Amino acid sequence: MSDDSYRKSLNFLFVELLENVLRLAENPGECGSYITAQIRELIGVRIVALMQCVPSSERPAYELVSVCPGRAQGGERPESLRRLAARSHAVHGPVVWSSGESPPEAKELLAPAEESDSLVFPLDAGGERVGVLMLLGVMESTGLDTIYASLARLSGVLSLVLRNSLLYKDLERKVAERTEKLLWQARVDAALAELYPPLISTYATFRDIALIVLEKAKELTGSDHGYVGIVESETGVMQLNLTTDMMEGIDCFASPGRNLAFVPDAAGHYGGLWGHSLNTRKPFYTNNPSRHGAAKGVPQGHIAVLRFLSVPVVFGHALVAQISLANPPRDYTDPDLDAICRMSEFLALAIQRLRSEEEIRRLNTELERRVHERTAQLEASNRELESFCYSVSHDLRAPLRHIEGYSALLVEDYCREINDEAHGYLERIRAATAKMEQLIDALLNLSRLSREPLRRVSLDLSRMVRKVAEDLALSEPARSVAFRITEGVRVHADPVLMGVVMTNLLHNSWKYTANKEDARIEFGTAEANGETVYFIRDNGAGFDMRYVGKLFGAFQRLHSAEEFEGIGIGLTTVQRVIHRHGGTIRAEGRPGEGACFSFTLGSETPPVPPNVADPA
Repeated sequence: MSDDSYRKSLNFLFVELLENVLRLAENPGECGSYITAQIRELIGVRIVALMQCVPSSERPAYELVSVCPGRAQGGERPESLRRLAARSHAVHGPVVWSSGESPPEAKELLAPAEESDSLVFPLDAGGERVGVLMLLGVMESTGLDTIYASLARLSGVLSLVLRNSLLYKDLERKVAERTEKLLWQARVDAALAELYPPLISTYATFRDIALIVLEKAKELTGSDHGYVGIVESETGVMQLNLTTDMMEGIDCFASPGRNLAFVPDAAGHYGGLWGHSLNTRKPFYTNNPSRHGAAKGVPQGHIAVLRFLSVPVVFGHALVAQISLANPPRDYTDPDLDAICRMSEFLALAIQRLRSEEEIRRLNTELERRVHERTAQLEASNRELESFCYSVSHDLRAPLRHIEGYSALLVEDYCREINDEAHGYLERIRAATAKMEQLIDALLNLSRLSREPLRRVSLDLSRMVRKVAEDLALSEPARSVAFRITEGVRVHADPVLMGVVMTNLLHNSWKYTANKEDARIEFGTAEANGETVYFIRDNGAGFDMRYVGKLFGAFQRLHSAEEFEGIGIGLTTVQRVIHRHGGTIRAEGRPGEGACFSFTLGSETPPVPPNVADPA
């Protein structure tokens, strides 16, 4: 056959080969087996190998995709092929190794009698090496240029096949890693979800919670042993809770149900490997505990610690507990540590909740004790007050009656024998005695109002105000006072005590409008800060706001007795009643323009009173 006919035949066969390669491109292994077998048959090569370059952070690694002849024919020597492929890594573009220039690895693969030319085709895609096609021992050198050109065309397709294979493997790896991570995350979430109900149970104790957390931590990491320790906030001593024996067949302290405590030294430092996370406040694990810097060995009879993981449980800045695990059948990993750290956050909240509940119980007990003591003190004070009131009512009134009686006898029996000046003195004595009687009555009334039980009912405050206004008008028919009363005002309050409030406030306005020809008194309501404000407003004498602090003090007066009569106890009584209802009272006024008294029933914030300058 002529060279031209040979080239045409070879080209035709390579075109057919290329078509089949494209058809098998989705399966690199099958495609590689087909290529190596076909090339070996078409060209007459002793060994054809297709190697794939696997990216590595260190030196590149090559994996065998296909070789012909295979193991059955005694042609597969993977290690020699890998070394030969690695040697070709520095080659850029196809290269021919003549029989005398073949690398040692090629000579290992070919018998001395079989040594001949070899072709190496590096396979690159996207500027990266993805593999190499090696033809070792080309038996016929005729038409080598044609073979070379045909393989060069084929190498581009093979590069893409191997590149896609690498991408697919990388994708599979990432999917597998992501799937494994999601499955692990699901296991962690499931474990935490199972922890939640017992951790918030009102019946769980510190030990109950510790053992539940320990079981879940061991189950999640596959650990054979472990403990959860609760750190006492005052002493720093850590009480341990175990679920497995840590001493091999020895009845000792490190067993379930036994009390075991780790005690810090005087400086607050915990010893040994178990104390490392407590001292640093950082979680850690080691798969070679004996080489860890904090390791000090284990007691005689203690289990061998092959792997160790420890997480301090911190709430805020306070160390509250520790989770420690040991001896899973595999090495601990970062995901193990992360999972136990998440579990420690749940444990911290549960411990804080239990401690808060204990503190609340302690405070409630203390509060009950103090309330009992205070109640006893108040009862004793009330008894003393009742005794005092009886003394005031009985012991003070008797001398006053004597003074009043004898003064009256002097006026009646000796009026002719005493002069006008002495007669005036006697009248002053009698007036002072009467005022003293009023003061005693006012004090007793104030005391009674402070001690009587509060009885809240729904009552018509407008009707109560109108009744007091009518009584005032009947008491002084000659006066002309305009009353403006908002109708339909209802409150939930004590009817007797509210009667005292409205009577005192209206009497106050009636008294201080005595010198006004167009006297006006108004009762109404307003809204302030979301609550109802009740007010009594007048256009009477008013007062200077500089002295508003004296208004509600007992026996405090801003006007002289010559101007307006009174003993200065009425507003004190009003304030006492309003405070008993849980409300507040305020006053505003201007001299000569009037005053406004506003109050709430049950509000802690004093309301803003209406404008006193506009009483109409």
